Amino acid sequence: MASYLFGMSSMRLWLFALVSTLGRVPGTWVLSTQGAHAAAGHYHYVLLVAAIVTMAALPLYYYRSRMIACILSPSRPSVWAAKSNLVVR
Repeated sequence: MASYLFGMSSMRLWLFALVSTLGRVPGTWVLSTQGAHAAAGHYHYVLLVAAIVTMAALPLYYYRSRMIACILSPSRPSVWAAKSNLVVR
């Protein structure tokens, strides 16, 4: 939030708020779910949620370099164009 307020970002306020909110929702949900189940003594649900989050996070961590390169590349060809030998400009 400080980077937006200090003018270090050219992102519009509504987009910043939307992205920030969407980025926080999964972690907030996971921690709330685990906390509620831990408080109720349902530790098997805590382990289940932790296992699901770990299974989702490991592939993302493993392929992070490829995903970042794909996002940051200025001209990334379409998968469909590469398969059909079309030139993408």
